[in-house]
Amino acid sequence: MERDVSNHTSRERASRANRPNPTVERNPSLSDTGLMPHIGLPLQGRDLVQLQRLIGNRAATRIITTSPPLSVSTKSLQRKDNDFSDVDSKQFRVSGGKTDRKIEVVERTQKRNGQVVYYATGEVTGFRGKRPIIQKYDTPVSLGNWYPAVTHINGMAVTPESGINSAVALLDAVNDAMGSATDSAFDQSAIDVLYTYSAQRGGIVSDLWDCIKGKVRVNDRATGKQVEIMLDAIARKKRTTVSAHSRGTIKTDNAVRKVHKKITRELLPSLRKQHYNALVKKWKNSDTGIGIGPKELAEMELFRMAEQEAKQVMDRYIQLIYAGNAVQYPSSALKPTLFVGGLDFVSMSVGSYTKLISGAKSVGKFAGHGFNKNYSKAVGKQIAQDLQNR
Repeated sequence: MERDVSNHTSRERASRANRPNPTVERNPSLSDTGLMPHIGLPLQGRDLVQLQRLIGNRAATRIITTSPPLSVSTKSLQRKDNDFSDVDSKQFRVSGGKTDRKIEVVERTQKRNGQVVYYATGEVTGFRGKRPIIQKYDTPVSLGNWYPAVTHINGMAVTPESGINSAVALLDAVNDAMGSATDSAFDQSAIDVLYTYSAQRGGIVSDLWDCIKGKVRVNDRATGKQVEIMLDAIARKKRTTVSAHSRGTIKTDNAVRKVHKKITRELLPSLRKQHYNALVKKWKNSDTGIGIGPKELAEMELFRMAEQEAKQVMDRYIQLIYAGNAVQYPSSALKPTLFVGGLDFVSMSVGSYTKLISGAKSVGKFAGHGFNKNYSKAVGKQIAQDLQNR
């Protein structure tokens, strides 16, 4: 019996020696523990004991008493406080007036017949730690035939809270401009803003690296959302405003190039059917002396025709506005209206602002880089003028 007790004690000591030391081991992700999908779920019994052993009593207490600001993946819960990559390209619909403001999370879907429908999946009820607190709807709400008449994307070093507030400021500016431009009371529910969040990624270095990637035309999810907005406007034949600020102008300009390229390709077959034979005949009768055959020359001319027609299509259905521009050479496919502040040294150091070349509009010689304070009113007024002519 004594030997059995001794053996049991030895085995217990060996078992304790093999247990992970919470002061030495790394803090595992919650997905590693297999306990719960996200913060805020109640834990008890063995699960709570296991969590305490793995990450310590204080950390466990902090986890089980904290409600999640967003329903996000466990991976996102380990990000730094200033890294919002997990909500990158999330879209919000900002509607209503100053007294009945409503901010909803929306998701774009496309049916088999090509019809695009947006669904509202939840409402923003406030903010916690710069993140939106989202009250999810039990069932996504179809927005039917709604389409975004005004859209906006933010620049670098912007938190979700600040970005959503920039969309709110823009909507207020549009409503104010529309209201002052009409004799009768303006229905503020008629206009809303589809806002696309372009994420702050942890600090100035990460955000600058994201800008550099955009400068060399590396696409990302936010750029993809801008492409969707423009192509949807063209397919729907409903004019849409695409407003961008700072780094958002880089992503938007990349989207402009992609959209122009796609529309050009789509126009080529019909143009070829209409003009190919005549162009081949034209080049057969012309001795260019450059060693290129008439068929090749006809294709080159068709491509130029398609490019020009694509530009006209984009100009018809897209109003493009760059505030605090960060694009040195904006695409010629769709000329943007540029706004510049006299003290906006951030964007003037990387963007194109020569008035004689770009026709940039000043928002004041003492205006800086921030969107809400320096650009929202001027951009809102420009959008209101365009809306009145639609």
